[in-house]
Amino acid sequence: MSKIAFLHVGLHKTASTSFQLACAEQKDLLNQAGIAYPVFTCEEANQSYIVNHSIPLYSLFSSSPESYHINIRWGIRDIEGCKASYSRQLSKALDESESIILSGEDVSLLSARELEKLVKFLLDKGFRVVPFGLVRSPYAHLNSSLQQRIKMGWHIDWISIGIIGHQMTALSTQVTTSILGDQQLNVVPRLHALMQVFGGAIELKPFSEALAFSNSDMQGPVGALLEIISLVVQKKLVLPATKLHNPSISNIFIRIQNEINKYQPSLKGNSLNASHFSAPKHLTGLGDKFRLTEFELDIARGALDAIEDRFGKILGDSFLDNSFPTSNLIGEGDLVRVIIEMCQRNSFALASHRKLLGHHQWLMGQSVGLLKSLED
Repeated sequence: MSKIAFLHVGLHKTASTSFQLACAEQKDLLNQAGIAYPVFTCEEANQSYIVNHSIPLYSLFSSSPESYHINIRWGIRDIEGCKASYSRQLSKALDESESIILSGEDVSLLSARELEKLVKFLLDKGFRVVPFGLVRSPYAHLNSSLQQRIKMGWHIDWISIGIIGHQMTALSTQVTTSILGDQQLNVVPRLHALMQVFGGAIELKPFSEALAFSNSDMQGPVGALLEIISLVVQKKLVLPATKLHNPSISNIFIRIQNEINKYQPSLKGNSLNASHFSAPKHLTGLGDKFRLTEFELDIARGALDAIEDRFGKILGDSFLDNSFPTSNLIGEGDLVRVIIEMCQRNSFALASHRKLLGHHQWLMGQSVGLLKSLED
């Protein structure tokens, strides 16, 4: 069995998007090395350039593809027809390839049984499966995943603006249960599933080490992932430098967006919410990047300690956090600064102002009081 399927399983928030875009944009270079990187399509969703293989692979091998957030956001109604199309495209790519890269961070969300179905499919096509990926440390992963979830329109009830964070400390038990039971915030069950299916065959590296990766030709996480493939095929793989996608976002943007999501989330049930809206984009780079505050870290400490303990036992101490940096509380001055920015740029629609201020009485009261004090 000489054919190889390189199965990149993420995990989430480890530059998977950057890796996928680099491979897709330079697939001709990979083809010259005898490695295919397929691009999928979805006619129903009018998507002709699907480079994140999470979408076809999760749709094909999950037991509940109709609940997959991408299928919901894309409005996929004919799930079976969509799966049939993905299956044809995947089979064609495998039949035409000697070696192939399949990259999808949501592969790590599959259960052990679902992963086994995927592996069997690849084995039946005559491929040896080489699984690999990067893993963030637990605290870094928690911050990054919360940021992404809020950015996508979900509300996190224990992430707050300013001093009201003090009121949340009584919820630590509830928050601990919530984090430990969430497959995206708590990656331990996913690691167990990956280890159950692949054992010692899977190569996982700390994301912090991948960030520091550098050789004469490539740097960073994309270079670190390509190095894993290069060592297997015994060919030097070099792709043009790419910037990291999905970068960190400012603390104040994420917290304002979370307040918006409380009243107008992006999804209501299994349907898109047409009333959802985003905070002004210029706030994404305003101030320090998002992290938990000291109060929120205290609330999450029980869950974080449990995850760190299990992480260490599964992967070793090199995957654990060395520090726990936090964000400062957002003060009145920060809110005044945001209000002034909004007024100056005039980029936040009046309707959006009314939704945010109308729904969030605390913020409205603070804003009015602060503006009056400025006038005085």
